[in-house]
Amino acid sequence: MFDDPSVADEEVAYRRVPRAPNHRTFDLTAKRCRPSTACFSRSRHEVSVHLRGLMPPSRLPPATYPNTPQDGIAAFRAEVPRRKGGGIVIVDDPDEADPVLRSAHAEVRPGEDSKRRWAEIRELIISESWWAKPVGAPCASTQCTLCASLSQGPGV
Repeated sequence: MFDDPSVADEEVAYRRVPRAPNHRTFDLTAKRCRPSTACFSRSRHEVSVHLRGLMPPSRLPPATYPNTPQDGIAAFRAEVPRRKGGGIVIVDDPDEADPVLRSAHAEVRPGEDSKRRWAEIRELIISESWWAKPVGAPCASTQCTLCASLSQGPGV
């Protein structure tokens, strides 16, 4: 199964964005960094996410998810991959030690397993995503409005 109809189109999916520079890219039009294609690379045939509706309010971003303070969190709606023929499936993650995150785990899957289809889905997710929690370290661009506020500290 590549799509779970019990996951509503309005459901928000969260994807951890490591602090590593290659996981962000500068968007010249928006003048801010955005998740890069590296954020949505498939380990096997899917990309792991966590669903907002399956998480208690105390664990929603930017509270305690993810556990690494410098990591960011990209968010997008479940309907986004569906527009390109993909889907989201709720699945257990046996490698996840945190029971809350384990129960909120899902996977974004392409409808057909092709590099071209995944590239289309990934690009749409990136274009429709927003920062639920920005990466905790500024990106390399001096023009980035998001990272300029990060480098000035809290309250900016």
